[in-house]
Amino acid sequence: MSYKTIHTVFLRNHVKNSVYFIKFTLNNKPKPMKKIYLFLLMSSAFGASAQYTLTSASNPVIGDIEKTWALDTANLSLGSPGTAQIWNYTNITISPSTSVTANSYVSPTAAPNAASFPAGVNIATTTDGASYNMFGYTSSDITFYGIDDPNFIAVFQNPEKYITFPFSYGMISTDTYSASFTYSAIPITINGTVTVTADGWGTLNTPGNSYANTLRLKIQDKSIQTTGAFGTTTNTSVGYSYFNGASKFELLSVQTQTSTSSTSTVVTKTKSGKVNNIVLAGIKKYDNTTGFSLYPNPAVNKEVSLHFNLTSTETYSVTVFNVLGQQVLTQNLGEKAPGSYNETVKLNDLSGGVYYIHLKGKKQEGVQKLIIE
Repeated sequence: MSYKTIHTVFLRNHVKNSVYFIKFTLNNKPKPMKKIYLFLLMSSAFGASAQYTLTSASNPVIGDIEKTWALDTANLSLGSPGTAQIWNYTNITISPSTSVTANSYVSPTAAPNAASFPAGVNIATTTDGASYNMFGYTSSDITFYGIDDPNFIAVFQNPEKYITFPFSYGMISTDTYSASFTYSAIPITINGTVTVTADGWGTLNTPGNSYANTLRLKIQDKSIQTTGAFGTTTNTSVGYSYFNGASKFELLSVQTQTSTSSTSTVVTKTKSGKVNNIVLAGIKKYDNTTGFSLYPNPAVNKEVSLHFNLTSTETYSVTVFNVLGQQVLTQNLGEKAPGSYNETVKLNDLSGGVYYIHLKGKKQEGVQKLIIE
């Protein structure tokens, strides 16, 4: 058995959101390592002159759960730096097919290999109960120590310090980090630098909500990864995160990433965004299905009618998610020719609360918020 190719391996550090994605090809068959999302909680308190200051006062505690939604990036801007800014994100939409991501803060002992990490680790995060990201939260800083995953253990020999407290407009934090570990018998080494700058403050406008005294962080990360004898990959990311007293989690984040490999001429560029669950209430759901609507909403009598228009023959299905992103109902609507339709969805087994209905076809789909009384 021999490894023919090793593809992109990148490290993204986003103060609050970091992603490690390692993708290998074994005998020309892809063997991807799942994405691991590191959700790093930032704390906050009001500073002088109505400007926001990040402090350790609201560091996460075991039992906290952070919920975020991925944004559609079609019209997602990066915003501007400076003082007294007005960041206008009133037109943001939830990405199609998305569901909420629930990131849980747990005791580090929940990780199977917790003993492999240094004593500075005092909390872990997980989105699936299998992969754990190991952190140290103190009154002076936040540090990332590595990953405990079923497929590998990555202990950072030089941990990554994200930020020092207190942190206010105009301040800069820079740190280097390094890690060496093995994945499927292949040695991997990562060396990088992360720089966090509080580059703006002002008002963040989202659909239905406005957040004054918001602090923006610019997070720049560059890492070089060497993967055995298969060359190096250079990854550069620039992200922007918005913090305000409305939540101890970031309200919104936008990030761009670029990846280049020494063994390929291909340059990979991506863009992503996330929004805090508390902002979700005012967001217009992504909808490219003409006239997709629900009635009545709030739903009564344990049923709701879907109204939608089709422009081509498609097979449609309806999926209902709860606020934890769990699929709670699926209904196949069958093949539909072009035209207008009314379909009834029975909700008999669902209790009262907030849900999200995903209407999906081959070319058209939409997501709408539903309240069941």
